[in-house]
Amino acid sequence: MIFTFVGDYTDPVLARLAQGLRAVFQRRGHEFTSDPEAEDLRLVVNFIDAERPKPYRRRAKAVFVLSVAVTSERPDNVLRQAYPLLVRSLANLCLYLVRTQETVHTYFVTLEQGYYPIPDLTGQDYFDYLYERLHPLASSQLVIDNEFHTDLEPGLWNGDALTRELGAAGKRLDALDLLPAPFPTTSCWTSGISVTSSVCTASAGCRMGTSACAKTPGASG
Repeated sequence: MIFTFVGDYTDPVLARLAQGLRAVFQRRGHEFTSDPEAEDLRLVVNFIDAERPKPYRRRAKAVFVLSVAVTSERPDNVLRQAYPLLVRSLANLCLYLVRTQETVHTYFVTLEQGYYPIPDLTGQDYFDYLYERLHPLASSQLVIDNEFHTDLEPGLWNGDALTRELGAAGKRLDALDLLPAPFPTTSCWTSGISVTSSVCTASAGCRMGTSACAKTPGASG
Protein backbone atom coordinates (compact mmCIF):
# COMPACT_ATOMS: atom_id res chain seq x y z
CA MET A 1 0.00 0.00 0.00
CA ILE A 2 1.33 3.45 -0.94
CA PHE A 3 0.80 6.26 1.56
CA THR A 4 1.75 9.91 1.96
CA PHE A 5 1.53 12.89 4.32
CA VAL A 6 0.14 16.32 3.48
CA GLY A 7 -0.28 19.48 5.53
CA ASP A 8 1.90 21.02 8.22
CA TYR A 9 3.27 18.71 10.89
CA THR A 10 6.03 20.91 12.32
CA ASP A 11 4.26 20.98 15.70
CA PRO A 12 6.33 18.68 17.97
CA VAL A 13 3.35 16.43 18.75
CA LEU A 14 2.44 16.08 15.07
CA ALA A 15 6.08 15.61 14.04
CA ARG A 16 6.45 12.76 16.51
CA LEU A 17 3.22 11.19 15.28
CA ALA A 18 4.27 11.50 11.63
CA GLN A 19 7.63 9.89 12.33
CA GLY A 20 6.03 7.02 14.24
CA LEU A 21 3.28 6.38 11.68
CA ARG A 22 5.71 6.38 8.79
CA ALA A 23 8.01 3.96 10.60
CA VAL A 24 5.30 1.48 11.55
CA PHE A 25 3.75 1.43 8.07
CA GLN A 26 7.10 0.99 6.37
CA ARG A 27 8.08 -1.72 8.81
CA ARG A 28 4.90 -3.58 7.81
CA GLY A 29 5.91 -3.43 4.14
CA HIS A 30 4.09 -0.33 2.91
CA GLU A 31 5.64 2.33 0.68
CA PHE A 32 5.88 6.03 1.56
CA THR A 33 5.82 8.67 -1.17
CA SER A 34 6.23 12.42 -0.91
CA ASP A 35 4.00 12.86 -3.99
CA PRO A 36 0.33 13.42 -3.03
CA GLU A 37 -0.63 12.77 -6.67
CA ALA A 38 1.17 9.42 -6.92
CA GLU A 39 -0.32 6.56 -8.87
CA ASP A 40 -2.00 3.85 -6.78
CA LEU A 41 -2.04 6.07 -3.69
CA ARG A 42 -4.23 4.45 -1.02
CA LEU A 43 -3.71 6.37 2.24
CA VAL A 44 -3.29 10.11 2.80
CA VAL A 45 -2.58 11.42 6.29
CA ASN A 46 -3.70 15.05 6.26
CA PHE A 47 -2.28 17.14 9.12
CA ILE A 48 -4.78 19.95 9.58
CA ASP A 49 -5.02 23.15 11.60
CA ALA A 50 -7.85 22.73 14.10
CA GLU A 51 -8.83 26.37 13.54
CA ARG A 52 -8.69 26.32 9.74
CA PRO A 53 -8.85 22.74 8.44
CA LYS A 54 -7.88 22.35 4.79
CA PRO A 55 -9.20 19.34 2.87
CA TYR A 56 -7.19 16.95 0.76
CA ARG A 57 -9.24 16.41 -2.39
CA ARG A 58 -8.83 12.80 -3.36
CA ARG A 59 -8.38 12.00 -7.04
CA ALA A 60 -9.88 8.53 -6.75
CA LYS A 61 -12.47 6.79 -4.60
CA ALA A 62 -9.86 4.25 -3.49
CA VAL A 63 -7.94 6.88 -1.49
CA PHE A 64 -8.54 6.79 2.26
CA VAL A 65 -7.98 10.09 4.05
CA LEU A 66 -7.06 10.36 7.73
CA SER A 67 -7.15 13.88 9.14
CA VAL A 68 -4.96 14.60 12.16
CA ALA A 69 -5.44 17.62 14.41
CA VAL A 70 -3.93 18.67 17.74
CA THR A 71 -5.37 21.01 20.35
CA SER A 72 -4.16 22.28 23.71
CA GLU A 73 -7.70 22.79 25.02
CA ARG A 74 -9.27 19.79 26.69
CA PRO A 75 -12.80 19.64 25.25
CA ASP A 76 -15.93 19.03 27.29
CA ASN A 77 -17.27 17.01 24.37
CA VAL A 78 -14.71 15.42 22.02
CA LEU A 79 -17.25 14.62 19.32
CA ARG A 80 -18.64 18.15 19.24
CA GLN A 81 -15.16 19.61 18.82
CA ALA A 82 -13.65 17.06 16.44
CA TYR A 83 -16.52 15.98 14.19
CA PRO A 84 -16.69 19.29 12.27
CA LEU A 85 -12.95 18.91 11.53
CA LEU A 86 -13.59 15.49 10.05
CA VAL A 87 -16.32 16.77 7.74
CA ARG A 88 -14.68 20.06 6.77
CA SER A 89 -11.42 18.32 5.87
CA LEU A 90 -13.30 15.78 3.69
CA ALA A 91 -11.77 12.86 5.56
CA ASN A 92 -12.83 9.28 6.20
CA LEU A 93 -11.50 9.31 9.76
CA CYS A 94 -10.05 11.84 12.20
CA LEU A 95 -7.26 11.39 14.73
CA TYR A 96 -7.82 14.05 17.39
CA LEU A 97 -4.92 14.77 19.75
CA VAL A 98 -5.49 16.65 23.01
CA ARG A 99 -2.27 17.99 24.51
CA THR A 100 -2.10 18.45 28.29
CA GLN A 101 0.79 19.21 30.63
CA GLU A 102 1.15 15.53 31.51
CA THR A 103 0.51 13.72 28.23
CA VAL A 104 -1.28 13.67 24.87
CA HIS A 105 -4.70 12.03 24.72
CA THR A 106 -5.61 10.45 21.39
CA TYR A 107 -9.10 9.87 19.98
CA PHE A 108 -10.44 8.34 16.80
CA VAL A 109 -13.52 10.14 15.44
CA THR A 110 -15.64 8.42 12.80
CA LEU A 111 -18.12 9.52 10.16
CA GLU A 112 -20.79 7.55 12.01
CA GLN A 113 -20.50 10.21 14.71
CA GLY A 114 -18.72 7.95 17.11
CA TYR A 115 -15.39 8.32 18.85
CA TYR A 116 -13.17 6.27 21.12
CA PRO A 117 -9.96 6.97 23.03
CA ILE A 118 -6.68 5.22 22.36
CA PRO A 119 -5.48 3.20 25.37
CA ASP A 120 -2.68 4.66 27.46
CA LEU A 121 0.17 3.21 25.44
CA THR A 122 3.66 4.54 24.86
CA GLY A 123 6.46 4.07 22.36
CA GLN A 124 6.13 1.35 19.74
CA ASP A 125 3.00 -0.12 21.36
CA TYR A 126 1.17 3.16 20.67
CA PHE A 127 2.02 3.18 16.96
CA ASP A 128 1.32 -0.54 16.58
CA TYR A 129 -2.15 0.10 18.00
CA LEU A 130 -2.74 2.95 15.54
CA TYR A 131 -1.60 0.73 12.67
CA GLU A 132 -3.94 -2.11 13.67
CA ARG A 133 -6.88 0.32 13.61
CA LEU A 134 -5.91 2.16 10.41
CA HIS A 135 -4.66 -0.56 8.09
CA PRO A 136 -7.93 -2.55 7.71
CA LEU A 137 -9.81 0.63 6.78
CA ALA A 138 -7.20 2.10 4.46
CA SER A 139 -6.63 -1.18 2.63
CA SER A 140 -10.27 -2.21 2.26
CA GLN A 141 -11.76 -2.46 -1.22
CA LEU A 142 -14.65 -0.21 -2.19
CA VAL A 143 -17.61 -2.43 -3.01
CA ILE A 144 -20.39 0.13 -2.75
CA ASP A 145 -21.00 1.68 -6.12
CA ASN A 146 -24.09 2.44 -8.15
CA GLU A 147 -24.95 0.49 -11.26
CA PHE A 148 -27.90 1.68 -13.33
CA HIS A 149 -29.63 -0.83 -15.58
CA THR A 150 -32.43 0.57 -17.71
CA ASP A 151 -33.41 -2.89 -18.96
CA LEU A 152 -33.71 -4.71 -15.64
CA GLU A 153 -35.50 -7.98 -16.18
CA PRO A 154 -39.12 -8.02 -14.89
CA GLY A 155 -38.36 -10.72 -12.34
CA LEU A 156 -36.18 -8.23 -10.43
CA TRP A 157 -38.51 -5.24 -10.58
CA ASN A 158 -39.70 -5.91 -7.03
CA GLY A 159 -36.28 -6.94 -5.72
CA ASP A 160 -35.04 -10.36 -4.64
CA ALA A 161 -34.08 -12.17 -1.45
CA LEU A 162 -30.99 -9.99 -0.96
CA THR A 163 -32.83 -6.68 -1.28
CA ARG A 164 -35.51 -7.96 1.09
CA GLU A 165 -32.82 -8.81 3.65
CA LEU A 166 -31.34 -5.33 3.28
CA GLY A 167 -34.78 -3.80 3.70
CA ALA A 168 -35.40 -5.82 6.85
CA ALA A 169 -32.05 -4.73 8.29
CA GLY A 170 -32.92 -1.11 7.57
CA LYS A 171 -36.24 -1.49 9.37
CA ARG A 172 -34.48 -2.91 12.42
CA LEU A 173 -32.11 0.07 12.48
CA ASP A 174 -35.04 2.43 12.11
CA ALA A 175 -36.84 0.71 14.99
CA LEU A 176 -33.79 1.43 17.14
CA ASP A 177 -33.97 5.10 16.05
CA LEU A 178 -30.51 4.92 14.44
CA LEU A 179 -31.48 6.43 11.10
CA PRO A 180 -30.25 8.73 9.75
CA ALA A 181 -28.11 9.53 12.81
CA PRO A 182 -27.99 8.54 16.48
CA PHE A 183 -28.57 12.13 17.59
CA PRO A 184 -29.12 15.60 16.03
CA THR A 185 -25.99 16.46 14.08
CA THR A 186 -26.60 20.17 14.50
CA SER A 187 -25.34 19.79 18.08
CA CYS A 188 -21.85 19.09 16.68
CA TRP A 189 -21.54 22.45 14.95
CA THR A 190 -20.29 25.62 16.57
CA SER A 191 -21.75 29.05 15.95
CA GLY A 192 -20.99 30.50 12.54
CA ILE A 193 -21.57 27.18 10.76
CA SER A 194 -24.96 26.38 9.35
CA VAL A 195 -25.98 22.90 8.29
CA THR A 196 -28.48 22.80 5.45
CA SER A 197 -28.77 19.05 5.02
CA SER A 198 -28.08 15.87 6.95
CA VAL A 199 -24.47 14.99 7.72
CA CYS A 200 -23.17 11.94 5.90
CA THR A 201 -23.30 8.81 8.02
CA ALA A 202 -21.50 6.53 5.58
CA SER A 203 -19.02 3.96 6.78
CA ALA A 204 -15.52 5.03 7.68
CA GLY A 205 -14.43 2.85 4.78
CA CYS A 206 -16.37 4.97 2.27
CA ARG A 207 -14.16 6.52 -0.42
CA MET A 208 -16.77 8.89 -1.87
CA GLY A 209 -15.51 12.01 -0.16
CA THR A 210 -18.06 14.55 0.97
CA SER A 211 -17.45 16.71 -2.11
CA ALA A 212 -18.97 13.96 -4.25
CA CYS A 213 -21.76 12.84 -1.95
CA ALA A 214 -25.34 14.08 -2.19
CA LYS A 215 -25.63 13.94 1.61
CA THR A 216 -22.84 16.47 2.18
CA PRO A 217 -23.77 19.16 4.71
CA GLY A 218 -23.75 22.71 3.41
CA ALA A 219 -21.44 24.71 5.62
CA SER A 220 -20.47 28.33 5.72
CA GLY A 221 -18.45 30.43 8.11
